[in-house]
Amino acid sequence: MSGPQACTARACLTLRSNQLEALRGLSRETGAPVAELARRAVDAYLAGRVAGFVPGSQHPGPVPREAGSLSPPPRS
Repeated sequence: MSGPQACTARACLTLRSNQLEALRGLSRETGAPVAELARRAVDAYLAGRVAGFVPGSQHPGPVPREAGSLSPPPRS
């Protein structure tokens, strides 16, 4: 298998209803699937907190860049 799914693993996450609704709203705005937005959020969180973590480079669809988006927090 090749492409982005060649290096993925399935996980089950439980989100609060407001988190899922926010992701669905972003999905409608960006055209990216909710699962992709969740992966980007995890990448952003880990990039800001785990030394040496490099986010995945294969992100289909547009990437939100506005303030409060899924960008990693500033490093201290």
